[in-house]
Amino acid sequence: MDTFTANLEALKRLLPREHLSLLERSGSVPVELQGGDIPTLLLAGRVVHSSRAPEKEAARLFEHRPELRHAQVVVFLGFGLGYHLEAFLEKNHYGEAWVLEPAPEVLLHAARTRSLTRILSSDRVKILLPSPDVPKRLYHDLLGKGSEKIFFHSLPAYTYAFPDEASRLASLVNRIRETRRINRFTIERFGRRWIRNLLVNLPWILYGRGIELLQNEFPYPTLLLAAGPTLDQIGSLLPELARRCIVVATDTAYRWAMAHGVEPDFVVIVDPQYWNTRHLDHMGQGTSLFIMDPAVYPSLIRRHASRSLFIASPSPLAAYLSRWIPFRARLGAGGSVSTTAWDFCRYIGSNTIFCAGLDLAFPDGRTYYRGSLYERLRHSASWRLNQPVQEETLALWEGGADVVEIEEDHPLITNARMKLYASWFSLHLPESMVKSVRITGPGLPIEGMEQLPPEDILGLPPVREHIDPLIREILAGDLAPERPDTKTGEKALAIYEHLLEGLSELGCLLEQGLKTLATWDGTPRHAQEIFSSLEGVDSRIYTHPLRDLVGFLLQDIVDRLSDEPAMEHVLGNSRILYQKIREGVVLHRTEIERAREMVKKL
Repeated sequence: MDTFTANLEALKRLLPREHLSLLERSGSVPVELQGGDIPTLLLAGRVVHSSRAPEKEAARLFEHRPELRHAQVVVFLGFGLGYHLEAFLEKNHYGEAWVLEPAPEVLLHAARTRSLTRILSSDRVKILLPSPDVPKRLYHDLLGKGSEKIFFHSLPAYTYAFPDEASRLASLVNRIRETRRINRFTIERFGRRWIRNLLVNLPWILYGRGIELLQNEFPYPTLLLAAGPTLDQIGSLLPELARRCIVVATDTAYRWAMAHGVEPDFVVIVDPQYWNTRHLDHMGQGTSLFIMDPAVYPSLIRRHASRSLFIASPSPLAAYLSRWIPFRARLGAGGSVSTTAWDFCRYIGSNTIFCAGLDLAFPDGRTYYRGSLYERLRHSASWRLNQPVQEETLALWEGGADVVEIEEDHPLITNARMKLYASWFSLHLPESMVKSVRITGPGLPIEGMEQLPPEDILGLPPVREHIDPLIREILAGDLAPERPDTKTGEKALAIYEHLLEGLSELGCLLEQGLKTLATWDGTPRHAQEIFSSLEGVDSRIYTHPLRDLVGFLLQDIVDRLSDEPAMEHVLGNSRILYQKIREGVVLHRTEIERAREMVKKL
């Protein structure tokens, strides 16, 4: 079999069948292969690789960008003739190369020119061709890698020929790294609280109802109330807007809606902190339905279980408990209650989502609507030398504030977290069949979401007479009990015992592994014996059903491991993993025992 045929067969195995036809098509950018002792590929008239020493040029890339040698994933724009990918496989011992080739015919030129066996036979190289789903696929797949060691590199000729693709990919990779960083900080800050709340809430959610009974039941316009400063713009219109729309409020916007004479139909609550419960102080026995994550602060579920519908939590503990919990529907979790609330609007069948207060920015330097809980807390804690405006300014800049120009001479303050939320909306809006519109502003631009004046909604027909009976019917149904009965408490205690038994078994495996590692005498031969001894331990840990539970809080563990091949580094990695997983076991045991004692007192 000649080189071209062997390369082509390998490409057929790597690429989806529907993408193979793209290889024969000529794109908008001219591609030319020049002969000679070393064939040279030209893209838009520019050489892709050195025409004299392409291997040396590729190797120098990893001298100029040493972070690529230790990356878990490098996203390359351009396959070229593959020299840089061969250098990647040589210099980086464990990472993956994800290669987007915007000019598919380049792959055929490369296949005809040189052997690509090393690249195409490696399970560490993935080749992507242009398609509408590539950005979303990259975002979700790379975000799931659990690492911030993800980088982007574009060959200079490709940056020149495809500047928009290069810019989009660079932005996407930066967004993924920033998302991972923020997720890591969030889990470090709230991870234990999520675990504690979920375990304490278990008796209430065992017989709770999920949002499944709402799916596509409300084919009406929806008014989504977020808590941004521009929410104040529609205060006087709110009663009339509520006659024409379903009203869905985030927990932070609930108090504002009530102050303006409208009780929301649905209130979305996902934050696990105590202070978040204070947004719902003094709300009494109304008709709002609460859409809750099962890991919200326990007092909320205790007070309002009979008005609550639950969503499936994305945490590993919730996933494991799902064998006993009756609800399965998950909503989008873009890091903000607003993203979850928007996805809830889509889930219930809304035909249009009108968003108010979804600023994702701080217009006029304000963080929330007038009279919000945060504003009142700042005033209550202020004194002569610590005014509310100082606290607000400090909060803005500590959050990494940035100024963007939305229009000429109209600067808007935002930050990295808000930009991530905007990116989440931009990524999910195209796949949704629901039209989403902003009715207040200014706010950080969201691609795919247009801006309309709120008065346009007043031209819609009233639908309140259809919505209220549906809400009353749900409230009259069999929702969660206000207080768990004895049978439910016993079931919760049995689940706690089951978890403790599994954690005890996992803890014994970890202790066995750590004791084995402690016996190493420093010789390579003994190291091989240790590796052989640990294979059985690792296999049992890897297949243990509670493995993901205890690894939930170890979000940065991948980035802390050494990628050096030396024996002491490999053994050191094993020791770090065992120790950190053991910490997770101890934490979960502590929280389960705490929850068990609380349930016994019910």
